[in-house]
Amino acid sequence: MMSGLLRFTGRLASTVALLGILVGVPAGLCWFVGSPLPRTLPTTWDAWARILTSSIPDEAVINVLAIALWIVWAAFAYSVAVEIAAARRGKLATRRRLISPLQAVAALLIAGMTAGPATVLVANPARPVVPAVAPHIPTANATASEAITAGGGRIILTVGDARSATPTTRAWQPADSATAALTHDEMPRFAACGVDGALTLQVGDNRYTVTVSRHDTLWKIAEVWLGDPHRWPEIYHLNQDRYDHNGRMKHGDHIEPGWVLILPADALPPAGAQPIPPPPSNPVPPDNNPSGTPTAPPSSSPSSPSSPSGDAIDDGVVGMPPRSSGSPAPSEPSASAAPARSDRDGGFGIELSGGWVVVPVATAVAAAAALVWIQRRRRYRPRPPANGRRDDPDLTPLPPSIAALHHARPPSPIEDDMDDLAPEALEATTVTTATLGTRADRPLRLADLPPSGVGLVGPGARAAARGVLVAVLSAGGPWAPGAEAAIVTTDADLAALLGPTAPDRDQLGQLHIADSLDSALTHLERQLLRRVRQADDRNDSDLSTVHDQAHAPIVLLTQAPDDTIATALAAILAVGSRLAIAGVLLGRWNGGATWHVNSDGTSRPDPATDTTGLRLNVLDTATAGDILDILRQARPTSNDIPPPPSRAASHTAAAASRTDPLATRQDGTPAPTTSTTARSPNPHNPTGTTDVRTLRFSVLGKPTLHLVSEGSRRDIRIRRTDGTQILVHLAVEPDGSTSDQLMAVLWPETRPHVSRRRFHTTMSELRQTLAEAVGAETIPRTDERYRLDPAHITVDLWKLTAAADDAATAVDPAHHAAALRQVIKLYTGSVAEGHHWLWLAPYRERVRRHILDAYIGLADNAPDPAAALALVQEAIRVDPYNEDVYQRAMQLHATLNSADGVVRTLRALTQRLADLEIEVSPQTQQIATELLAKLDARRRNRGNAA
Repeated sequence: MMSGLLRFTGRLASTVALLGILVGVPAGLCWFVGSPLPRTLPTTWDAWARILTSSIPDEAVINVLAIALWIVWAAFAYSVAVEIAAARRGKLATRRRLISPLQAVAALLIAGMTAGPATVLVANPARPVVPAVAPHIPTANATASEAITAGGGRIILTVGDARSATPTTRAWQPADSATAALTHDEMPRFAACGVDGALTLQVGDNRYTVTVSRHDTLWKIAEVWLGDPHRWPEIYHLNQDRYDHNGRMKHGDHIEPGWVLILPADALPPAGAQPIPPPPSNPVPPDNNPSGTPTAPPSSSPSSPSSPSGDAIDDGVVGMPPRSSGSPAPSEPSASAAPARSDRDGGFGIELSGGWVVVPVATAVAAAAALVWIQRRRRYRPRPPANGRRDDPDLTPLPPSIAALHHARPPSPIEDDMDDLAPEALEATTVTTATLGTRADRPLRLADLPPSGVGLVGPGARAAARGVLVAVLSAGGPWAPGAEAAIVTTDADLAALLGPTAPDRDQLGQLHIADSLDSALTHLERQLLRRVRQADDRNDSDLSTVHDQAHAPIVLLTQAPDDTIATALAAILAVGSRLAIAGVLLGRWNGGATWHVNSDGTSRPDPATDTTGLRLNVLDTATAGDILDILRQARPTSNDIPPPPSRAASHTAAAASRTDPLATRQDGTPAPTTSTTARSPNPHNPTGTTDVRTLRFSVLGKPTLHLVSEGSRRDIRIRRTDGTQILVHLAVEPDGSTSDQLMAVLWPETRPHVSRRRFHTTMSELRQTLAEAVGAETIPRTDERYRLDPAHITVDLWKLTAAADDAATAVDPAHHAAALRQVIKLYTGSVAEGHHWLWLAPYRERVRRHILDAYIGLADNAPDPAAALALVQEAIRVDPYNEDVYQRAMQLHATLNSADGVVRTLRALTQRLADLEIEVSPQTQQIATELLAKLDARRRNRGNAA
């Protein structure tokens, strides 16, 4: 009712204004002035001379002004006629430079007669709010006319394009209430279709095909499907992330046949429109084949060009070059192998079993996960080999929630000056900004929070508070202190969000935990005074410049107070809003805004608060705890390196491995007690026949699969990337894995019942490919576990593991040294090089530690320091982040009386860790200092003796 009244009022005002100019101006001139032209003209020179020499009467001045006004009115009337004619033809009016301002006014009034400015603002509350990104003052020859009015803390921009006569209105909360910005996105234009053809429109889960002609527009689509042509910007903003990232959509000015345009959820198809029927699905191949006979999906074969499961086909993950990104899309949608993103969040969010977060949070968590493994590598101390299947406590995989975020994040871009770093280091150096969610398909940053703080209420309030906690603490990265942010909270609030037994919650560097809210406010007051003094020292008259440039943001996360302390908090937030201090409060906040958060992070519309298009990060307690624990491990407060194990303890562990070589699977269950030969299969033919067809799988380095038969060898192509991943996982887990374990590895962000069909299709094709190559089942399924059959396939990693077992059990020193050299010889690269699956990290580190142990074991028994140093330097090449091998290198340089070698080794380690913003441990620095002091004393003693 109210929207209809406002619409009518807007139209009436525009009509009255237009008629007032077209009718009222000439009527007034005729009534008050009459005809301004003289009735007679002088006929003699004497009459003209008398007129020119006499004073000009007032009546003559009025007549001249009346003539000028008549000319302006005529130009305006002509502009109205031109704009009306152009609007009726659906074309843009030709711009006349001399009367361009009059045409702009005419366009605005004509558009207002069809839809008043307030109509769009009120009648379409779901319209996305586009924040201004840069101040802009329209020039005199601007293509749009602006009417700016301020009130209620908001600036309302009414924008009308003089060419298209299609105004729109936006509600905008500016950074400075005294200025407004008009961006290009705010200018509605026609979207011309280049050629005729079919276009697909998606409404919810339904898709419709429509035929578009050369001059069809988003304006027309909005008129037919939304009932209001002025809502065309909503269609543009829902699709700009897919079609306008390279300017192809030209801010809504261009659409093409073949595109799939997503429409708002309230779009209604016209009469007679029928949704496109979904494609027929393929039956699920059953997984009830205990005999191991390979089965294939009914409509698929290894050579078929399409993937019935929707998995991305890669022609060369094993032994072949990869297919380009321009390959045809699969015929069926995949089961959430990519980030699960919804249309309403603009493709910016990731669904998890424990909540929903924006992509920057997932990217930051993935960077922290990569840094965790680098920290574990840095702190490891080589020791005598124990057994081939290591059970080091710090080789446990990261939690499934971390794996899900790592798998769903988009790949990190590589900077030009960082391409020399290893892939894991590139991942760890990713820089992100604290992003709390999305708003109108835009990232919601800390600077976008209400300046006086915001309260969170509703069923998703606590989950959203955990989302804020994770987003703020995960922000930043090496060399980017300005992107970091800090959280100030209390013990009680943290216990309420994470549970009273949250481990090590006080070991996060960017988290300040106060005993009470009074203490937290005292801390904020100190920060506020310090920042004000710094701003005063720089003579910053405008504190808004301090917000983005001088200080890292601070967020107060606590329960909303309801007593006298609320007044002090409101004052701190009011002043601190210009000094990068924000407040997120649990409960209704009377001192600022209040957002009602649903359980999925979306916001319920509130007439008192503009929350259009808002969705916040939401996390359950377990997922938030996992992320915070990873952040703590990535940036530990202590930089110490654990002391090396005693020699006696090392020998005890080695002896125990010789008598009880029990291993531990990835899932924590003990592997069956078997001999080394059983766990590390013999590559020779077990049957003794002469015509042997064997598969050889190289997992060290780039994964490659070969068929060896009668002395010849040929590559075997695995069509699916998921098939390669399964093969690699079974190679690093010789005891096998269940289907649930494999699905958790392949698609950690997807529930098993969703990905089960896709897994069985991939596994069936993989088994069939290998069985056709070797003539026998290579991946049997026994006791619900899939495994590689050592009778038909050999793996280079198994040989390396067998050599490590041999070194651990060898008693004779010569045999022990030979086994260590065999371990080094068999190492041809990291496990599955070129792939960045997070689950590979513990297996890669396990193999890397085998190599470090072998090099250091040989170095400890080397005949001279120079030979030992060469071995240690090879160990540094294998793992350039391990501090222990650098310490050993410095000690050997000191033994060889090379102070320069000590300095160069310390400098190399310092630079390597500085790339990740990690400082060298105090132990390493102390060793270098003591060695240099001893070398200096030794040099002085030799000088004195001489």
